[in-house]
Amino acid sequence: MKLVLSCMDRRLNEYLDSLNDGNTIFLRNAGANLYAVRNTIDSLLNDENITEIRVITHTDCGAMKSVAAALSGELKLDLAREVLVDKFRGEKFATVEELERINTELQKKAVEEIAKRRGIKGSAELLDLSKLNIPKEDKEHKFILLEPSSKKYKEIIGNGEMFNTYIIQSASLEEKLSDLEIAIRVLGIKRGEIIALKESEYRITQAEASRLRLNQLLNGVALSIRRL
Repeated sequence: MKLVLSCMDRRLNEYLDSLNDGNTIFLRNAGANLYAVRNTIDSLLNDENITEIRVITHTDCGAMKSVAAALSGELKLDLAREVLVDKFRGEKFATVEELERINTELQKKAVEEIAKRRGIKGSAELLDLSKLNIPKEDKEHKFILLEPSSKKYKEIIGNGEMFNTYIIQSASLEEKLSDLEIAIRVLGIKRGEIIALKESEYRITQAEASRLRLNQLLNGVALSIRRL
């Protein structure tokens, strides 16, 4: 079994589906940030027969643009500050393109450390989006929240919304908060969906929502819940 961590960017959905051989588990977040989903990765490595971890970052990355803006003081991020922005403090870069390369190197170092400790393969790569066939998308963008899965995205969201859907994919709601902040407050997405892949319904208790400041974050967002 392989594990792929990539960015939540809507433009990657079809490409990542092309890598899905049915024997690969996918995780997605802002910037393909391993640090933010470390608990999920450790759990999967303990519970699944993972033999390889692959991190795929990409060019023209909205998460890295957000990091650059946050570091310069142009953008204020709260939930994404510690798990994403702070990882780049002290790094020297003049362009977002340089920051994307730095991010790839940081993820490469982190994944190789995990792989060495676990005795498995680990790699990180920067994907050039200009080489993908990405159609122009005029539909309203949305996000979906998923648990780690080897199910193809076409089976989950359908062909009609493959290029307008950002996918945030990890094991816990808490790990998804920084990605939600970027999706809602930076990208301006106003429509989201929680998709439950397991038989049990995905319920968010009022206490949990309050503890995670979820109601405040989702203010003005149309959120639905669907079971597959």
